[in-house]
Amino acid sequence: MSLYSAMYAGVSGLFAQSARMGAISDNVANANTVGYKRSDVPFSTLVTTQALKHSYSAGGVLGNPRMEIDGQGQILGTENSTDLAISGQGFFVVSTLATADAGETAKTLFTRAGSFRPDSEGYLRNTAGYYLQGWPLDSAGEYVNGEPARTSFTGMETINTSGFNFVGEPTENITFAGNLPANETGQSTDGDTIVTGLEYFDPVGNPRSLNMGWTPTATYGTWILDITPADSSIPLSSFQVDFYTSGPNAGTPRAITEIPSTVAARDLETVTDNPDTPTGDTFTIDFHAGVTPSTIGDTLTISVGGTDYVYTTVSGDDDAANLASNVASFLSSSGITGVLSVAANSSGLVTVTGINDASGASLLDDGYPAVSGTGMPAANVTLRTTHGSTQVYPAGDSLELTFGSGAAAGDRIAMTFGSRVYTYVADGTETTAADLAAAIANYIDTNSISGVASVSVAGATVTVTGSTTGDGANLIDTFQAEGTDSTNAAKPAIEPAAGGTDEDNTPLLAGDVVQFDLQGLAVTLETGDTLNIEVDNTPIQIVLTAADIASDVALATRVKAALDAAGLPSVDSTAQSGAQVIITGTTDAGGAGAGLAGGAASFQALTVTRDTTANSVFVDDDGIPVAPSTAGDPIIARLSVPQLDGGIQEINLDLGALGQQDGITQFAGAYTPSTIERDGAQFGSLDRVEIGTDGVVTAIFDNGQVRPIYRLPLIDFVNPNGLTPVDGNAFQLSSEAGSYYMWDAGVGPAGEVSSSSLENSTVDIAEEFSNMIITQRAYSSNAKIIQTADEMLQELTNLKR
Repeated sequence: MSLYSAMYAGVSGLFAQSARMGAISDNVANANTVGYKRSDVPFSTLVTTQALKHSYSAGGVLGNPRMEIDGQGQILGTENSTDLAISGQGFFVVSTLATADAGETAKTLFTRAGSFRPDSEGYLRNTAGYYLQGWPLDSAGEYVNGEPARTSFTGMETINTSGFNFVGEPTENITFAGNLPANETGQSTDGDTIVTGLEYFDPVGNPRSLNMGWTPTATYGTWILDITPADSSIPLSSFQVDFYTSGPNAGTPRAITEIPSTVAARDLETVTDNPDTPTGDTFTIDFHAGVTPSTIGDTLTISVGGTDYVYTTVSGDDDAANLASNVASFLSSSGITGVLSVAANSSGLVTVTGINDASGASLLDDGYPAVSGTGMPAANVTLRTTHGSTQVYPAGDSLELTFGSGAAAGDRIAMTFGSRVYTYVADGTETTAADLAAAIANYIDTNSISGVASVSVAGATVTVTGSTTGDGANLIDTFQAEGTDSTNAAKPAIEPAAGGTDEDNTPLLAGDVVQFDLQGLAVTLETGDTLNIEVDNTPIQIVLTAADIASDVALATRVKAALDAAGLPSVDSTAQSGAQVIITGTTDAGGAGAGLAGGAASFQALTVTRDTTANSVFVDDDGIPVAPSTAGDPIIARLSVPQLDGGIQEINLDLGALGQQDGITQFAGAYTPSTIERDGAQFGSLDRVEIGTDGVVTAIFDNGQVRPIYRLPLIDFVNPNGLTPVDGNAFQLSSEAGSYYMWDAGVGPAGEVSSSSLENSTVDIAEEFSNMIITQRAYSSNAKIIQTADEMLQELTNLKR
């Protein structure tokens, strides 16, 4: 009957409202649960088929609990890099076990509760105890087990952030780019080497270094590149690098060629006297008669080698002989560097003689001796310098310029006196050598050049004489001259021939003796090394044998024989003393032997070269051996670097490309390395883990290396609300959820990962409390229905009485 159906409908209402209150209580309890999805209990009507047309039988209500799994909660930031949230509709894949256990079967579940932390073994586990799953990656970011199946959980493993050590990777590639100063090349001699260190890592991750040495040559636009291990003095490989110096490609590399390496060198040593090499020369202090100190205790200052020595007069120094003797004793006891002896005579002369080596040269080179005094007439104290037995004054020497032809209008002659350049420009009237000489003499005379005492001309020869004080000493030492035509091209026909004489008219430098010592080359010589000497621009090469290496004396004998056989015009004779080879220049008036001590233009220092060309090979961008030959070809030298265990490590040194500015260049300015890059790494320990929006888990090591280790998939379901909830705010598969697919984060509808973030619950407390009031009232109303129906039934039963 209807009363009973009404009572039963009220009971169903109580059940439905109770279920809804249960859902509300669960929501409120989980208001702060990470990733929690709000539950709700929508109602559906139960309708009973009516037996009679004019009667009604109540059906009641049915509660349908459900969880709003597809709801997106608010994302909040945290300070832990392994806290994860999802912006989108995907889920993390988790497992109930970290690894396979023979006694228990792991279940695969899904969750958005991303509060993961490493456990005692380093596995990432959330607060519910579920382990985060992912696909392992190799160091290149590729899948270890190949492209994974997106609809199967095979190939996944629990993400572990411990036990990762970066074992070190050997360097395979070094890239260098930078500018070399163009003005350093094309000088009279090779310039100083510019060295830059290149770090690399050996096969076990040890940091090691190669030194890149750039040496500018006397050829404009050409450099020698030496690659030398930091723990060695012998280049591993050497290259000649030529740059374009004109045209559209100016400043870019034109060619690179591997050459034998210079593994040792010795400088020449001058061993005889000469006004320009004053080792062993003497200077004399003359105390004239009549020099009378005014009082005892006056001071006399004598400058020797640039250092002042102060003598204080004593009783008896009013006599010139006594003064000379006392000054000589004072200087002898002063321990002056470079002084061989100090002597005095009865005429008041003190003679100081320098040692016949480099230190003795400083007596004159560091400043001509000067004498000054206090309390006595310094003008009566004079100084004179002697070379051998002849008194000479470096100041006052003369210089002869001889011209071989006239000059055309616009031709130039640049002459350097001291540190200043004077340039004469021909006006076209200098048609003969004599005309040019007269014009040059007049030009020098009218310019009042510092240090020039007089200028005279005889035919085609101009004689310039320096003053006997001040700058006159520099005329011979610093004079240079060069000629150019009106287009600024070199014109040797009008270049002055420079030669000079001292006051005794003896040829400067001719007759000098130089020597080099084959001992102490600071390298272990090997059979096949080449000994290189150049005299009079004539190269002399000696390939070393086992006998040469075994005996320095034997090697010196071979060198002497090679010099004798070369018939060199500037060499008068050669001699041998043990491992020393002594060369004497000719003493003819023309000064052909003068060049022996004149520098590397005529006599290069002794060098030893070694064939190291097998230590490298040129390759292209793909590593295929090919020598760069045309513009655009890459300049990549594959170096074979020896290792501590005797093995070889191959390293590609990339210097850019021929004809391009992407690597090495040569422009005016300073040396500027702009790029020094290398791959490889040394051993490192794990510092931290970072997770990107693409789901890639990256290990950061304390050696600065970064390596991908896992990728997190985000799984997406056709009907996520159909998943079955389980404990721990997780879900499992069900038929209602439909099919699934595992996406890469950031691709497809699954969304992307936010690291250092958590998804808040989808519960709104205000809404839940409002629903609680409504549910409470509805529950009370249903209870009232039952009460009312009961009272009506009571009335019905009372009718029987």
